[in-house]
Amino acid sequence: MIKTLIIQKTNNSSLQFFRYFFVGGAAAIGDTFFVVLFSTGFQFHYLIATVFGFCIGVTINYLLSNLWVFSREMKSISKVQHFRDISTFVFIGIVGLIMTMILMWLFHEHMGLSIIVAKLLSLVVVFWNFLARKYFVFR
Repeated sequence: MIKTLIIQKTNNSSLQFFRYFFVGGAAAIGDTFFVVLFSTGFQFHYLIATVFGFCIGVTINYLLSNLWVFSREMKSISKVQHFRDISTFVFIGIVGLIMTMILMWLFHEHMGLSIIVAKLLSLVVVFWNFLARKYFVFR
């Protein structure tokens, strides 16, 4: 059972989402850490800090999604296909970033929530990221 959950390659969407939960969690931790670091530590505007966090999060997510969630060996893909996949992956991430920034703005500016609470609430975008990447990149 543990071997199936953690080690074996799979095309099972439920198992992939289970794994993506952890990958998304690792990416969200990296993303949130840098949002807080840049916005509070370096005094960047919180939306600029959100872009920096996004860049860290999308990199973590791409690497771990390829290696573990969708179990794809990167060296088995042609360079052209790899470029297409990265472009699509990042485009989906940019759409998610825009959704996140809108949510951050609404939660922080209009509802008066702290930046970290606004960031945590905006993590709902992870469902968009998983579904879009599964069907458009890792088909």
